[in-house]
Amino acid sequence: MTRLTRAEAADLAGVRPDTFGGYVTRGQAPAPAEHVGRTPLWDADAVRLWAGNRSGQRARNLPGRQDRNPGQVNSMPRETPAIHAIVVTGAPASGKSTLGRALARHLRAALIDQDTATAPLVDVVARLVGAHDLDDPALANATRAARYETVVALAEENLRLGTSVVLVAPFTAERRDVREWSSLQQRLRAAGGKPTLVWLRLGAEVVVERLRSRGAPRDAAKLADAERYTAALDLAEPAFPHVTVDAEATVEGVVDGVLAALKN
Repeated sequence: MTRLTRAEAADLAGVRPDTFGGYVTRGQAPAPAEHVGRTPLWDADAVRLWAGNRSGQRARNLPGRQDRNPGQVNSMPRETPAIHAIVVTGAPASGKSTLGRALARHLRAALIDQDTATAPLVDVVARLVGAHDLDDPALANATRAARYETVVALAEENLRLGTSVVLVAPFTAERRDVREWSSLQQRLRAAGGKPTLVWLRLGAEVVVERLRSRGAPRDAAKLADAERYTAALDLAEPAFPHVTVDAEATVEGVVDGVLAALKN
């Protein structure tokens, strides 16, 4: 059987090597048939079959095969699927992480949740500054820029590999200020992604109910004076193009709404 390097497999399929690598990572293309040292090798027939099924046309022949016509120009279109960069935002306890996981599962995308990516280091800083509420200015001012930079940098790395991403964080500044959103959009687009802002809509009373239900220590200060907290909540939708979903709907319903919007 003929074995191909990643570059040869990508050439046979009519895509860029990093795009093919992204398909493999997401389980959307054949896995390597074997490794020689650290070099993965693909079965040529498996790649050819995958490419044919994907495009609906005959994949190109391997260079050097006897049935190849050196003068023939291959006209198979190189389809480039959308690489999504979905930014999930909403009020506390609106279900951002739950929606992010569901979307990532459906899209075979990388999930980049700010809490997961930054919580251990934030805990270290919290002990150093003597604050444990992320809304405390002492902690927020010391960590916000670094936390968001971590999320965006991880997204850029994945997008450059051809992998869609789902970013989960409050993104308060980005949804309030069109300039902040434009800056984030530019970075995600430059890395190869198609940005979409998703806003989870939830009423203030439901926010408080959910905070009480989850019982997280970080919510104690908010719930100590719930009336004051809800009065200060900014639940206004972004003033620029975005996808709004009802955070009280089922997860399946919310996911279906977002996926439908991505097709438009």
